[in-house]
Amino acid sequence: MIVDAIEKSFGVLLVLTENSQKSKWVPKELDIPITADKIIFPVHIDSSAIIKKIHFRITDSQVIEANGDVSAVFEPLIKAVRALWEK
Repeated sequence: MIVDAIEKSFGVLLVLTENSQKSKWVPKELDIPITADKIIFPVHIDSSAIIKKIHFRITDSQVIEANGDVSAVFEPLIKAVRALWEK
């Protein structure tokens, strides 16, 4: 179940696209890692604006911008995970 997986994880990768933000499930699923005090790694892969109900939930997270080049996010994402993992 998704709740169990999130609660057992180090953090959650949030892939932000226009479609993912329109999903009724994404905001609900974001509440799980927030409640479980998990790290959220938001990766914004398209040019859509981040909508208010998502932005509110990720205000404590640094958004990694792909600007259409998904491969460009791997290095910053790995650095972010390593930095927090080694704390």
